[in-house]
Amino acid sequence: MASNYAFWRYLLWPQLAGVVYLIAGLVVVRRRLSHRLFALSVLGRVFVPAALATFAAEHFASANFIKDGVPPWMPGHLFWAYFVGCALLAAATSILAMKYVRLSATLLGIMLCLFVILLHIPNVVQHPSDRFAWAVAARDFGFAMGAWTLAASQFAEHGMDVGHRIMAFCRRSFALVLVFFAIEHLLHPQFTPGVPLPQQMPQWIPARSTWGYAMGVMLLASGISLLLDKYARPTTTCLGLCVTLVVLFINTPMLEIAVQPADVTTGFNYVGDTLLFAGMIFFVAEAVPVRRAAIALVEEAA
Repeated sequence: MASNYAFWRYLLWPQLAGVVYLIAGLVVVRRRLSHRLFALSVLGRVFVPAALATFAAEHFASANFIKDGVPPWMPGHLFWAYFVGCALLAAATSILAMKYVRLSATLLGIMLCLFVILLHIPNVVQHPSDRFAWAVAARDFGFAMGAWTLAASQFAEHGMDVGHRIMAFCRRSFALVLVFFAIEHLLHPQFTPGVPLPQQMPQWIPARSTWGYAMGVMLLASGISLLLDKYARPTTTCLGLCVTLVVLFINTPMLEIAVQPADVTTGFNYVGDTLLFAGMIFFVAEAVPVRRAAIALVEEAA
């Protein structure tokens, strides 16, 4: 009975919100999708809203738990839990509909940076030897760079030079996050690929460490290519595809076999987190300046 109550009270709505936004996003971008590599980056506009909607619903359903993560010195802990949920849902809807994206993506990036400053950096300072604390701080910083990349791309589309400068800054900052994640994967390949968090690869996955090493190599290749501005678009798009495959073949099966409410919560958080990571990678890939010769070479090989 307790498990059924926990499912209906805390677990159903985040999963439902994520599925609804995922399906809606696929419907919206269906005409832009194709088998060509460079067309895959449009999936960022599907994955990011789906993940944000999942976390928004989690904030609404589990506000009484999430409020405990608000810094003690801030008043109105429950208010901030609901406020962040509303902000995430608004950003998800805006990006899905591609309306007011400059505003919503900019504010989303600001909110994520505030998470880094107010929550994660104090945690890193308090536990400097905890590599997962560093990973969470780098994760949200990378997500902020992805959101600002989307916002800057909208400025650039309207002929504003500032958009190109912001995209270049965000691209290099995001690359540093990828290099850091690559090192973590290469040093600790036994953990689930994607964002290097505490979840270890399940026993039923064959060649468990191989996945971690492969993801580390892909992250490193993409990070270096973004920093050097060489083959950055195809390499980063391939990374986004690899992270998407992790969601499909590792995170989602882990969620499906979870039984206990705590395991289900962990499962859909990893699905949402990794899906958001894939979406932000696609945002960065889509914003890389197009080089026709490189595109022709990749398409010819395909």
